Amino acid sequence: MSNDDDDRPEAARARPNAPKLRSILASQEGVVTLVQTRACGLHRSAVARKCASGEWERIGPSVYRATDHRLTVRARIRAAVWSAGPRAVLSGPAAAFWRGMSTDPPTTIHVTVPRHRGSRKTFATSLGPVTLWYRDLDPVDRTTVRNLATTSAALTVLDTVALQGIEFLDRVLQSKAVDLPMLIAADARYPRRRGAQAVSAMLDHAAAGARSAAERRALAVMLDDADLPPFELNYPAVGSYEVDVAFVEQRIAVEIDGFAFHSDAHAFQRDRTRGNALSAAGWTVLHFTWADIVERPRETVAMIRWHLALAERRNA
Repeated sequence: MSNDDDDRPEAARARPNAPKLRSILASQEGVVTLVQTRACGLHRSAVARKCASGEWERIGPSVYRATDHRLTVRARIRAAVWSAGPRAVLSGPAAAFWRGMSTDPPTTIHVTVPRHRGSRKTFATSLGPVTLWYRDLDPVDRTTVRNLATTSAALTVLDTVALQGIEFLDRVLQSKAVDLPMLIAADARYPRRRGAQAVSAMLDHAAAGARSAAERRALAVMLDDADLPPFELNYPAVGSYEVDVAFVEQRIAVEIDGFAFHSDAHAFQRDRTRGNALSAAGWTVLHFTWADIVERPRETVAMIRWHLALAERRNA
């Protein structure tokens, strides 16, 4: 007979381990499971009384919250994963937040569950938006962070990049929380995942180096489509300094900044010296990133167009 069905008088049962329970609640943002309460000697009937008194509230299947703890973002994340079932794994931006890769609280909590036909789960409205991803994870991509099943660092990054773009990829590579070989290996394990094609292209771009030919080609295509004044690629603007794109008549230089994680102190100083030389020669230098080209092309073109118009008015 299970503990939940124990019909012995409560005096005959083991006394609840209150210090252990308080410690669990403190370490888990006030969230606890029925399995954990049983391990503390608190049986289902006692849990029901706590809920009836308002001391606790049920926020998922066999998941409870002590109401003297605030329902923080971390509490919602923990409760969402535990509410999704024993094989659920925190994923995406919420996993990045949980791991400390991002300081931005997730707008949606993404949880991976095994791919099978099962009933759709509903979540307490107090947890906010929760989205389930149905897929089977390689064991190497299922880890535990602060007693919560979480996707591996590499898969967390790939899933987050698919939703947030290349700038997150650059930031996390700068932080050295992951490296490119780790990401490329994880990318190969899930070729059909959401956003795989776009993220694979971003990884290729990141591996190509700080300033790649692909960046300049993409910029040239974007500018051609925008019907802007004539421009030249790889133009020798000042001495040995070339610019990626030059509107020579207007003396506007457009530069594509590569991934920051490739940079070092020497490269930083070289870029500053180069920029100062261009400015001294009368060039206006506009800096854009790969994300500006592929994710914000309209805004990027508008900025270039505005500077071109300003230069033409100044030269009139």
